[in-house]
Amino acid sequence: MARRAIEQLATREGESLLVFDNAANPDDLRRFIPTVGRCRIVITSVDTAFGQLGTLLDVAEFTPEESIAYLLGRTDIDDPIGAGALAAELGDLPLALAAAAATIRQRRYHSFAHYQTDLRDYPVQQMLQRPPGHEYDQSTAAALLMSVDALSGEDVSGASARLIGIMAVLSPDGVSSSIFETGRIRPTREASPLDDEPRRTAFAKILKRFRRQDPLGRLLSIGGEAIDDGVRYSLLAWSMTDESLSMHRLTARVVRERASVAGKFHEMTMDALDLLESCRFDESEAWNRRDLAADLVTQIEALWDNSEHHQSDRNIRVRLLKLRGWSVNVMHSLADFSRAAELGGRVLADHERFLGEDDPETMHSRATMADMCIHVGRNDEGIALYKQLLADYERGFGMKNIQSLYIRSELANGYLRAGMPEHATEVLEQILTEYGPGLGADHGLVLRIRSLLGDAYRQVGRLREAIDLQERTLAVMVEEGEADVIAVESAKGLLARCYGAVGKPAEAITLLEAVVASREKRLGSDNPQTLEARTSLARAYLAAFRHSDAINCHEQTLAERERTLGADHPDTLYELAALADAYRSRGRLHDAIDLYERAITEGNRVFGDYDLNVLGWHGDLAASYLSVGRTNEAIAVLQGALTRLRSTLGEEHKYTLITRERLAIAYGCAGRHGEAIELLQHNLADCERVMGPEARTTCQVRSTLAAAFTELGSFDEALHLQRVNLSILERTLEADHPDICGARLSLGATLARAERMSDAIQIFEQLLADQELLGVGKLDTLGVRQHLAYAYSGVGRMSDAITVCQGVLDDAVQVYGRDHPYAVDVRNTLSAMKTRAAEVLLPNGQTMHDDPEDVD
Repeated sequence: MARRAIEQLATREGESLLVFDNAANPDDLRRFIPTVGRCRIVITSVDTAFGQLGTLLDVAEFTPEESIAYLLGRTDIDDPIGAGALAAELGDLPLALAAAAATIRQRRYHSFAHYQTDLRDYPVQQMLQRPPGHEYDQSTAAALLMSVDALSGEDVSGASARLIGIMAVLSPDGVSSSIFETGRIRPTREASPLDDEPRRTAFAKILKRFRRQDPLGRLLSIGGEAIDDGVRYSLLAWSMTDESLSMHRLTARVVRERASVAGKFHEMTMDALDLLESCRFDESEAWNRRDLAADLVTQIEALWDNSEHHQSDRNIRVRLLKLRGWSVNVMHSLADFSRAAELGGRVLADHERFLGEDDPETMHSRATMADMCIHVGRNDEGIALYKQLLADYERGFGMKNIQSLYIRSELANGYLRAGMPEHATEVLEQILTEYGPGLGADHGLVLRIRSLLGDAYRQVGRLREAIDLQERTLAVMVEEGEADVIAVESAKGLLARCYGAVGKPAEAITLLEAVVASREKRLGSDNPQTLEARTSLARAYLAAFRHSDAINCHEQTLAERERTLGADHPDTLYELAALADAYRSRGRLHDAIDLYERAITEGNRVFGDYDLNVLGWHGDLAASYLSVGRTNEAIAVLQGALTRLRSTLGEEHKYTLITRERLAIAYGCAGRHGEAIELLQHNLADCERVMGPEARTTCQVRSTLAAAFTELGSFDEALHLQRVNLSILERTLEADHPDICGARLSLGATLARAERMSDAIQIFEQLLADQELLGVGKLDTLGVRQHLAYAYSGVGRMSDAITVCQGVLDDAVQVYGRDHPYAVDVRNTLSAMKTRAAEVLLPNGQTMHDDPEDVD
């Protein structure tokens, strides 16, 4: 939100003013300062280090003349000499002058001297007990306390005084008016707050009026009169837009210290706690109420910070900790994941410190923090927390307890999100085998576990089992009369992934369109969960070769993310990279390169130079560079990414090995075949040692090495590697797995390059027949048909070659457009085939251009 505001100011025509109030750290603020445009910047701070950002002006106090003018103007007392004496007493401090003027005006002092006498006699030392290092002028404190007393003296209901106490323990940066409009506090806790009958009668009328608004009579609204009283006495101030109310930090500190000495701090905290608790709403509503949600999170943390060292009441601490746990979940709902994880860590530590590690509230906080860690990529920390939590639950409640089983399923989910599907499969299968029958097939937890297990099967390549399990699970969910809408949406999304993995994008699209429609109805069109579903739908469109739909969907989603989350939010950057993927697939390579470069630049700033997602975008950018012939730039990008991966993950990490493979491909494109093969051989040996010879990454590297040998004409080495790969895949995957089809296609292509056309044709024809038998769409067979056409041409079956190639071209133009690089390549191939066919058919060895009729 802040970044969007800065961007608007930087591009806004005309002059503008931006104020940073009470700034604390120049380094934190620097990135929010516009560097272009006509915006004027004002920074208020007590830290002189901000002088490095601009001209330093000391505005700590008024001049004597300004002080006198202020007092005369605010009090209507025509006594410049008396005003000067009072101003000098208060050190010309604006805050103290404002409090003094308000008290003089409201209490109808007839002279400055009279007020000054009361000021000097005020028992500040008895009222306050200032901590070491928190010294302030005694006259200032007296002026502030006298203003509080003046307000309290005319406060019949006590609401104004309670409001002052509430504001003293909330954020000094301001409290939004929506909190006062929404929130309520309990009636006074004193049995008889009023001493005389008239006041009791007046208070009874006030209670009666509020009880009409609240039949239970439990809570009282913070009335506008109480706020007006605080403003009149210069204890509170509205923001320039009247959207938030604030109390000066020094005023708040004086009020807190006075309450602490008087034994009233507990009541102040309880009032603020009542107010914030009454504003709390279900976390699912957070996005649609995000302004209120964000302010509540700020106020809850301020209340904790201001009351932490004053409270020994366990009940208050538990209530505050529950509110802070709610804040963590709200931040997650607002897609502010980094802040949610940071806050979650502090909240968990405070739970452990004040409630103990085994307290149920602490365990709940630990579960929340584990989920936050997984979400922001702190996988090891998240899984460790889940394991600790599982041990706690099983020790306290037993292994068969439903909560213990739920935590175990969450551990498995953490494994899945951390890219460890084998571990997840083991955990989930054990739960279903041992406890599933006892819970029942339609139990909510069983359905969730089956859905997660289906996703685990997908990730390990057991696609047929994954689809079968997901379809059956979804059917049971839908059959339930009151099915959990959120669970159904999740199940549809996971089943769509399975369909996408086996080349059934149409089925995936049907499911994802339903999920998008459901979330738009339930959450709104700009909710982060809705946008997440739209991103998945766009990817499904891309897999179905519906490039225009994919690009439109990504572009609309990106615009929504930029509007609601900001240009530098992680989800916005992920969407930017996804749109770049769509552009690259459509052949809009230069547009793709621009977006990848932008995503990397912003990603480095937001995540840091060593973030794995950003380093992955380096590989995508390099692939785009290779496609437009910018080979040296591709190599430089990959070398930089590889250096960072080696320093953070080590030489043998999966991502390091994948990047080394990409670098080898770039070497091959640059004609550096020897370096490419050497790097790939080293990479393959590391993959086989670290991940095993049958791992998916190992098979991919083996396939790339085979392709490099093919380019050098070393066909025997290439064919050996490809046959090893095919044997492994056929043994470890289901027969119709896309990776097996890809391995058979690569083997056939190498045979064709080795001029073993009959063997290649046999593989291509069988592969095409198998794909058609499985119902694979013709768009998914483009590669097989193109290779088959080439093989037919190699054995002189020109008519068959032209027929097949023409079909490929027609489909390519339909899907990609006439000018797409792939369509252009197929068109050139078809033209060459027709030329060769014509040469074969002409008599007497003439070529087509030997015929005079074919020459202009």
